[in-house]
Amino acid sequence: VAADVGCLELFHGPTLAFKDFGGRFMAQMLTHISGDKPVTILTATSGDTGAAVAHAFYGLKNVRVVILYPNGKISPLQEKLFCTLGGNIET
Repeated sequence: VAADVGCLELFHGPTLAFKDFGGRFMAQMLTHISGDKPVTILTATSGDTGAAVAHAFYGLKNVRVVILYPNGKISPLQEKLFCTLGGNIET
């Protein structure tokens, strides 16, 4: 933006939401802290958070993610972003 001002674009993740940045950081920190212990993440969403969390934790060893969401209250695209992954992601 300027010589002493920068800009950080946080929308380049898999779901195109700024929450991808925080979700991926959280996923990596949690797997580091938990080591080989199994962990279950329970989250609720009404939109972008569920997709960001799902993509951040998808495929990680010893991590199970359960996402709750209001049926019929989110867009079809938002629902597909986290309901179609499978694996360690449950909705």
